Amino acid sequence: MTEREVWGAVLILCLGSRLMSAVYYIEDLDSLRFALGVVDYDITKLHLTSQPIRSFAFSPRRCTR
Repeated sequence: MTEREVWGAVLILCLGSRLMSAVYYIEDLDSLRFALGVVDYDITKLHLTSQPIRSFAFSPRRCTR
């Protein structure tokens, strides 16, 4: 195979995988997940109570001193 044929095969594989994993809705994937989250909202599935502490502890601001 020549280099051109290899790049053509890579292009076809990339386009094929993109078509197989595409979302066929008017909305994009993020808005679909938001809508499903609104429908299936459950207060018991919230994040851990230590999330704000971990967010502050590992923020990039603290690491750039």
